[in-house]
Amino acid sequence: MDALRTIPELDTKTAGTYYHSIENIHGYMPHLLGEVEKLVIAIDQQSGITNYRYLARSLSRLKNAEWINQVSPGAYDNLMRRITEELMQYACQLEDSLMKINFSLKCPENVSIAKEIVEKIESTRDLERSVPELEKYRSNIRQRFLRCTQDAFNRIQKTFNLQDKDVYQIKQHLKELQEIQQECSNLHPACIFLQKQGYASINMLNSDIDELKAKNKQEIEVLTAVQRDMESELQNLNLIVQKSTNLSSSSTDEDVFGIFSDMIGLDSQKRRSQTETYLRSSEYSSIESVYEKFSNVRKKHRQISQRIEDQRAELRISLGRLESIKKEHDLLIDVGHSSSKEVSFLQEKGFDSYELLSKNIQEKERIFNERGQNQQSYHFSGRLDASTANSALVYISQCEKVGHDRVRENATDANENLRKYIKEYGIFLKQEINMKFNYMRTIDDERDPFLYSQDLEMRLQELSSSSKFAHVFECINAAETVEDLQQKFLEFHRILSSKMEEYKNASKIKELRDQVIIAQALACVDRFCANILAGNGFADLYKQYQREIHKECRIAYKTVLDYISKGDYPNVDMALSDIQDKPLNPRDKAQIQNDLHCSLNKLMNDTKSIANWLSGKVERENNRNQITEIKENIEKIRIACNKHMIMKLLDEDTQTSLKKFDNEINETLSRIILKGLNSVEAFMDADSFSEAEHGMETLSKVQRELAGYCISSEVTKKSDELRRSLDQIVTTILERSDFEDVNKYSINPPKDLLAKLKMVASHGSARFTQAHNSMVGKIRQTFTLAIDQVHKAPLNERSLKIRSLNYALCFLPDDLQTQFKLQIDELSKLIADEETAYRQDLERSFTNVDEDEHAITKLGALAERYSQQHMHDFLKTLREQCLKQLQIYRMKVEKFFDEKNIQFAIDSIKKILKYEKSVGAYISETKGI
Repeated sequence: MDALRTIPELDTKTAGTYYHSIENIHGYMPHLLGEVEKLVIAIDQQSGITNYRYLARSLSRLKNAEWINQVSPGAYDNLMRRITEELMQYACQLEDSLMKINFSLKCPENVSIAKEIVEKIESTRDLERSVPELEKYRSNIRQRFLRCTQDAFNRIQKTFNLQDKDVYQIKQHLKELQEIQQECSNLHPACIFLQKQGYASINMLNSDIDELKAKNKQEIEVLTAVQRDMESELQNLNLIVQKSTNLSSSSTDEDVFGIFSDMIGLDSQKRRSQTETYLRSSEYSSIESVYEKFSNVRKKHRQISQRIEDQRAELRISLGRLESIKKEHDLLIDVGHSSSKEVSFLQEKGFDSYELLSKNIQEKERIFNERGQNQQSYHFSGRLDASTANSALVYISQCEKVGHDRVRENATDANENLRKYIKEYGIFLKQEINMKFNYMRTIDDERDPFLYSQDLEMRLQELSSSSKFAHVFECINAAETVEDLQQKFLEFHRILSSKMEEYKNASKIKELRDQVIIAQALACVDRFCANILAGNGFADLYKQYQREIHKECRIAYKTVLDYISKGDYPNVDMALSDIQDKPLNPRDKAQIQNDLHCSLNKLMNDTKSIANWLSGKVERENNRNQITEIKENIEKIRIACNKHMIMKLLDEDTQTSLKKFDNEINETLSRIILKGLNSVEAFMDADSFSEAEHGMETLSKVQRELAGYCISSEVTKKSDELRRSLDQIVTTILERSDFEDVNKYSINPPKDLLAKLKMVASHGSARFTQAHNSMVGKIRQTFTLAIDQVHKAPLNERSLKIRSLNYALCFLPDDLQTQFKLQIDELSKLIADEETAYRQDLERSFTNVDEDEHAITKLGALAERYSQQHMHDFLKTLREQCLKQLQIYRMKVEKFFDEKNIQFAIDSIKKILKYEKSVGAYISETKGI
């Protein structure tokens, strides 16, 4: 228009139109801003999704009117800024609202509020082409919603272990990849083209096409139906006119308007009357009203026909536009080129190409399909967290309404798995209740009904309390289960009551007591069945028949105390078994426990005291009475320890003491006997054979008496060693005593040892008699040999050996001293005579030594004999005499040389040389003279 107005002729002609258009545009812009403000206010005040498509198209068209700034500077910019501010403020408010909402698993009711906020911000997607800043808010809100819901689903999975952990993680990863794939697809040129046309996806476009077709079809069908009704009505009116004409005239060939004109001029009264009657029967007052009606209907028929044509024309135009958009989208899809945004997005997510992403998704799907085939098995050990489960079901149901595919799919999976889990738990809970109840219905040795009473009560309370959580209550079919169980408990109550009355009348106390125990254990059911047992529950049955049993208790109570006082534990156990059928009151039971505790503790302490008293005496004295008492006490304690009824009444410390007593008394007796055996061994080492023999006999008797009570391997080993030592006492004594060397008799005197052996042998001990005889024989042999050795010893050693024999003789018994004293004296006299002969011979050898040179040679023979026979004293005397003679000869040689008496000097030197030759080998001093 600006270009046209540059032509002068057209400027004046178009001025009015031009400024009028400008005014219209100026008027439209505030109107558009007002529409935006109203829309934002309306969104805040209403629930549901607002369709921003009209606003998006208006903004898109306004975007193309940026040229308005040339006519009215800033008008466009100001308008867009104000619109952007309004929308940004609205988006910011939505984000703040979502941040303040707690829509975790604890607050499932807030999911719908968060969902509405997400839907509101998602509905602004169409505006992002005109206001790109909205995308950040939409993305933040969307991500927070996804993150919070995913955290909730993860907690549900972790809390209830709905799926295998690895399978669950694989599935979540697969969904993340699929979401990346979807986001990548949204960046495809075809999707971007759709977004520019105001469509988020091809599904939305297809939906619009289908909706348009369906809407148009429906409207045309309605109009066509109305048209058919009008045509039918026109046909009926035409029939009425024709019938009226026939009644008024015989002619039927004229058209309706000709006939109508002729009817006006009729004069026949009869025909007029017939016609009026017919018209009144057709609910018309006159033919004119029929005509008027006919005209109006035909006019409306033409209007409806025109509207149908207009609708079809409008459909062709709208449908043509939408199908052209779809066609363009399909062409872009067929081209298959990836946009730079797609490539950048994939790289940002860690994928080089769309094909690699698809390959990863296929691989994850394969793994999931393989591992997901294994059905999850549930192992219920604890109690179901019904509150969390109920919140989870509410949360899931809210999430199933969310438009986001991933959240909805997670919700669908979680709903299926959680409901299955809860149903399985309901089955498990019912089975547990039935199992506990069945266990409690009977009494046997293996099961105590009270062990299951608390568990049954807890399970029943859990079932009852599930009514607070409607969704869980429905899932586990609790109403039906409660009704079934109540009927079952009521029926058993009737049966139990009949049995107890029967046993009471038959005086079957044991059987009655069993039923009373069952009734007492099942008292936990009364609260669960309060509405049907009507104040006459299992607890009342228990109280009613318990009184019958208490009457028999006092007699049994006194009997038990009497047996305990006597230490008759077998009968105590039997009496306690009878009391099982006659339950005691707590005071009586406590008294029995106290008496039993004191009796057994006293018995154990007395037994230990007796055993300790034997320490140091067991090997020396006759302790048969004490040993017998110990045996009897140990036997009583063993009996008590093996009696179940007695042990059940004792406290833990006393039970432990009883169980340890056998080992403790065994250790005590073993220690005492070992001490006795060590004393015996000490007697043997000290050669106290009488004490050792007596102690060993005593200990052997004690060991035989305590067989089975003192079973120490150490005692057995030590005892066997000592017996072997006693059996080998002869060999041991002979080996230990060194009787082959008389010089050692002073160290280990045979006199003392023989005296001890003789004393033991006098008591008739064969082994010690043998030992005594063997030792005496060995001593005789040794002494005789020693005397013979004195004969063979060198002369100078004989005196010393004689003195040793005389000294050793002091350590022999008197009879042996007498025997060997005579031999030693004879030997001493013989040795003295031999020494005198040797001394006289030596003196004679020096008598004529100066005159007889042969005598000097004899001295050499004597020196040789003295040296060989180690006669040192004689050799010393010979040396002294020889040196004395040589000194004399030396002085003579000096004297003869001084007197010049050479011949005498030479003779003296010859004698000196003769000495040196004869005795020089034995007397070294002769060589230096």
